[in-house]
Amino acid sequence: MTSFSSIPWGYLEPINNIYPRGVLTKPSYTIGRHPTECDIILDSKELRQHEYFIHLSSKHFLVECTDNGRSIYFRDVSRNGCYIDGDLIHHSKILLQNSEHVISLALKENRAYRFIRLSGLFDVINLDERYLKANLLGSGSFANVYRAISHVTNTRRAIKIINKDQCERQIGPGFSKYLYREV
Repeated sequence: MTSFSSIPWGYLEPINNIYPRGVLTKPSYTIGRHPTECDIILDSKELRQHEYFIHLSSKHFLVECTDNGRSIYFRDVSRNGCYIDGDLIHHSKILLQNSEHVISLALKENRAYRFIRLSGLFDVINLDERYLKANLLGSGSFANVYRAISHVTNTRRAIKIINKDQCERQIGPGFSKYLYREV
C-alpha cells in the first residue's frame, strides 16, 4: 500500500466557485469529468448548468509534484486544451515555475483555477515581486497582517508578516514548529 505525505504541496483555488477546490498532497492528481478516473471531479449540478461544461474533458489535466516539492508539472490531456496564465498548453507538459498560476480550461476566458504552490511555504521570498502591500489590518505579538493585491492574479489577499527575531525571543529557538499553526 502506498502512503502519501499529509503536507500539502499545492492548492487549486477556484476562481469561479462552480469548480471544486483541491488541497494537493499526493504526488499526482488527475482533474476532469470522469467520476472514477479523476481525483478532482469536474461534475456538479452548478457546473453542468454552466456554458463551459461541454468543453471539459473526461480527463482534462494532471498536476504532478516531484523532487519533494521542488518541481511541479502541469500536463494537458484534454481535447480542447488548457491555458496557463493566458498561454495555450495543448497536449504539453510544462514546469510550473511561479508560486501562483491561473488555469483556464478549454477556452482562455474560462478562468477556472488559481494554482498556488505550497511547497517551500516558509522559504524566504521577496513579497514585493508577488504582492502590492497596502494598509495594516492588524498586529499581534510578533506579526502584522496587511491588505495586499497579487501582481500575478490581481486578487486581494491578506498577508501575515512574522518577525522571526521577535518570535524567537518570545517562544525560543524551536519556534519554527509553531509557525505552521500560526499561519
